[in-house]
Amino acid sequence: MREGVAIKNNKFGFTLIEVLIAVSLTSIILLSFSTIIINTFKIHNNETQRITKVQKAVILKNWLNERLEKSSEIFISKEEKLNFIEKNNLYKLVLYSSAGIPALGVEKYKIKNDTLKYSNKEPIINGVYDFEINEINDYGFNKYYEILLSLGDFKDNFYLLLNRGGVKDIQQ
Repeated sequence: MREGVAIKNNKFGFTLIEVLIAVSLTSIILLSFSTIIINTFKIHNNETQRITKVQKAVILKNWLNERLEKSSEIFISKEEKLNFIEKNNLYKLVLYSSAGIPALGVEKYKIKNDTLKYSNKEPIINGVYDFEINEINDYGFNKYYEILLSLGDFKDNFYLLLNRGGVKDIQQ
């Protein structure tokens, strides 16, 4: 008999090495599929959150456009809140906590005989962690207001540019 040559047994079944190779290949394939599925779910969740944030920015844009159409005056108050005067009402955009969730809403005041009477607070969108307003003058007759809106992560900021004609742009 020659040395180094294996003699195969004629018994039915698999050898231990064949079983170990089959199990290791199966585990590699299952691990690859589970990684693909997990990454797909992560991407889906991230995109769903991004779409939700964009929808919230669009809701705010539409609300601001509606207010701008009806308002007779827009200004930033000393508390750095954006204010709209519409007929006998004053609207102030404010950040507040709604059931423990940060939200952006509007405080309504009635104007009567040069006095303000608090009416109510109405939510616009939730999940707003920061809200900043800056007045931009273009050295003409137009006043522009830049609104920085932070929804969720601070890396997800939206910039809205508005004037009397409405919201001009939303950028992320």
